[in-house]
Amino acid sequence: MAHGKLRTLTRSRAVLLLLVSGFWLFYWQELQVDGDLHSPAPSTQATTPSSMLTEEEFYKNFRTRFIEGHRKLSEIELYFWRNYQTIEKYILERKAKVMEHCQTLAYKKFLRPNLYHFPSLNFTWCPSYKAASTVWKNYLVRKLVDPTIKYCNFHYLVEYNLRGYGTGHQRGRRTYRSENEGAVRFTVIRNPFVRLISYWKMSRNCQLARSSYIQDLLLKRTLPPQLQNSHYQFIQELNNFVSWCKVRRDESSEQVHPEEYGKPFSPDNPFLNPPHLTLKELIEHIQEQRSRLRLSDWEGHWAPVSEWCDVCQFQHDYYIKLENEPLELFYLLHKLNLWEDREKFLSIQNNSSRKTSDESELDLFTIAGSPLDISHSDRKFLNSFFENDLIMFGYNKLKV
Repeated sequence: MAHGKLRTLTRSRAVLLLLVSGFWLFYWQELQVDGDLHSPAPSTQATTPSSMLTEEEFYKNFRTRFIEGHRKLSEIELYFWRNYQTIEKYILERKAKVMEHCQTLAYKKFLRPNLYHFPSLNFTWCPSYKAASTVWKNYLVRKLVDPTIKYCNFHYLVEYNLRGYGTGHQRGRRTYRSENEGAVRFTVIRNPFVRLISYWKMSRNCQLARSSYIQDLLLKRTLPPQLQNSHYQFIQELNNFVSWCKVRRDESSEQVHPEEYGKPFSPDNPFLNPPHLTLKELIEHIQEQRSRLRLSDWEGHWAPVSEWCDVCQFQHDYYIKLENEPLELFYLLHKLNLWEDREKFLSIQNNSSRKTSDESELDLFTIAGSPLDISHSDRKFLNSFFENDLIMFGYNKLKV
């Protein structure tokens, strides 16, 4: 009897031990980690199974397991360190692809790059708008200018602007007298079509409705001959709406949408129906800009990153994909010696990634009647306009 109880107890302990061992084995395999949680040192182990995946497969797998699975930040960090070499491989391959494509271009110099150099941090940044530029701007203003500033603007960083053309080349890379030798150069990139959608959505609020060039585009709308007598009234309605937007913007930092205006526009007023740019009008404006390519009116919210950041001449060290955050963000922060500030980046409201749609919305470009429905010729133009970005950074063309 006693021996039977002992055997039963022994079997129970064995089963319990087996269950506990199985749990920890499963947990380790899920994270694919080993090492200390608080030790920011990349794994030096041999190639892991994750490194056999394509970039798209690797990050899709990560998003499914960790982001959609609502895993803890500590678990994501552990996963990052365990897969550090794999992440680095994708980033370095992206840089090599950029330089490889640059060799095929007959005209390698695009625009004066829009650069900010921070000597104390030893890096130079090209802000690609609608690709986490607000996050980096807020971080840098509060770190280098004043941590109490609530509403950060780029004018706070004007002293860090790397102006003018470089003084020469070093191994094909443009150099600047005012830039630290060996400074890390980087930019954050994003699917160019998603950037365009994001800007178009932003243009539908009062923040941009009050800008003169948006008003000029609205005034380009055709006024039928039978409405010529109402021309002054229609323009006055537009001016009143813009004035309201200015007041509301001064009173609140929140973006105010035209729908909150509350005063009815004349239903036949073409300048205010709708009171914002259509996607078709925005694309026509981009086509007009492309035809003259004047630096004075080039717009960073939709300009190809390859041109805006002059990647062939400037030759950045890192092109970090917004779609692959936080893993590639962690990698960059480690390289910039800003690892201790990682939680500050995650706590800053990232308008670009949280308030706009992902690549799945690109299908709406080809669905008749959708908000993004544009013509076949417009889709062909956008594919041509962003062609270098698509090749360099590995994004797909629109369906035509």
